[in-house]
Amino acid sequence: MARVNEIDGAARGTVQPPSAPTPPFAQKVPARGNSRELGSTPTLGTHDDGAQPAAKGTMLLRKGLLGSHGAAGMSQALAPISAPIKRSEHMAPVSGRFQDLAYSTDIANRQGAVVYATELEKRRSGGRLDQDPQALAQARALFARMVAAAIRIRPDAASWGWELHQSSDPGDDAAAMAGGKVLVGGDFIASYHLTDEEVAVVLAHEIAHSLAEHTRETVTFVMRLNPKFPGRDYDDAEAQIGWDFGTALALTPLSRTQEREADQIGIEIARVAGIPAEAVLGFYRKLVEHQSSSGSPLVKTHDSPVEREQHARAYVSGWVGGPPE
Repeated sequence: MARVNEIDGAARGTVQPPSAPTPPFAQKVPARGNSRELGSTPTLGTHDDGAQPAAKGTMLLRKGLLGSHGAAGMSQALAPISAPIKRSEHMAPVSGRFQDLAYSTDIANRQGAVVYATELEKRRSGGRLDQDPQALAQARALFARMVAAAIRIRPDAASWGWELHQSSDPGDDAAAMAGGKVLVGGDFIASYHLTDEEVAVVLAHEIAHSLAEHTRETVTFVMRLNPKFPGRDYDDAEAQIGWDFGTALALTPLSRTQEREADQIGIEIARVAGIPAEAVLGFYRKLVEHQSSSGSPLVKTHDSPVEREQHARAYVSGWVGGPPE
């Protein structure tokens, strides 16, 4: 299948910020009501505070702004990916939180690319991928700017295959896979009336999930749930998330921590990229304005929009109106 491996003309893995100001984010997709996450559950955490885990066989993309993504549940038959399993503590960028990360970054990123390619093909075959060239080019310009800022925070991420596509599926908001693979929904952007700088905040949140290796951390957690199988293959542990409700429930505290952390890291990425604090807070205010009144979900993977706005205000309190260092 054809893959887009370049962003704004820059070679894959060497994304650079645009030399000229980013043009306004034009959206030609008519506004919709509720956005949902990729797969069968909400994504960005904007409408619902969380979502039910997907039924067996559903593939979920990792982490979004509106709701629960979870790690990708692999429904396809893939070659097992295995590696020596050992306890290895790492520190997440920006937040400084210690993470238990087994397997390797390379394994997680390769598996993320497989899931991403599958999800892209689903949308491409349905005529719902990259249908607006102008909007896609503008989104990629913003994405390149955010990736360049993220690489300043974590320089080794420069070698990853950063990639962005735009979906016209009304059920897609935004989501990320390991290794810098991001999908953003055009209807979501239109229905929330996001400015170009607010779209940058959305992209920064998704980039933050990749930068902090949240999928790798989640799969490590699942693997450690059953100490009888210490050498479990990565894709086998990942697949469990998509079909086992108990696993989804056990992951809830970690998922909420990761979502809160992605907000924090994403806001720092936005600061480094020169996005004004007013735009950051403007996006989180729109989450509050569009929050669902459908009640509390059984599996709550995100803080409420009100809580997220409060956290965002705390994060930017030291740099409101100030330029990035």
